[in-house]
Amino acid sequence: MKNKDVHRIIKKVTREIRTLNKEIENDPLWKGRFYAESIRVDYERFDDKSGVLCKYFIVFVDKETKKQVLYQNETTGSMINIFSGKMGWAMNDFIIDYVNVWKNEHPTRESTKDYTKVKKLDKLSKVNEFNFNNIMR
Repeated sequence: MKNKDVHRIIKKVTREIRTLNKEIENDPLWKGRFYAESIRVDYERFDDKSGVLCKYFIVFVDKETKKQVLYQNETTGSMINIFSGKMGWAMNDFIIDYVNVWKNEHPTRESTKDYTKVKKLDKLSKVNEFNFNNIMR
């Protein structure tokens, strides 16, 4: 039972990351320009052995500018829905505040390049820290 909890939570979070990436890929404005990738998972068992706390390290990437930022969050199995909502808000903050697409560019559905055919970055480098404290809306 020890590792089953960890693997179950990792599977759920991986599914949430895949769902987020599919939503961005199918979005008529972004067309796959941004994606999230899990790079590491740490976990810690509760003292009373009632569950596991998993800490995730996820990189958000912009294929256009090659900007990357590290997002960290933690979750338990019962809080996976809250985790996925926070991850969605964090991706939104990455797009709006860090990449700053609305200030630097003026994307429209007609003028946006299709990034679904552009490969993901082979090597993640220069991953920057970004303050995601304002995602608790």
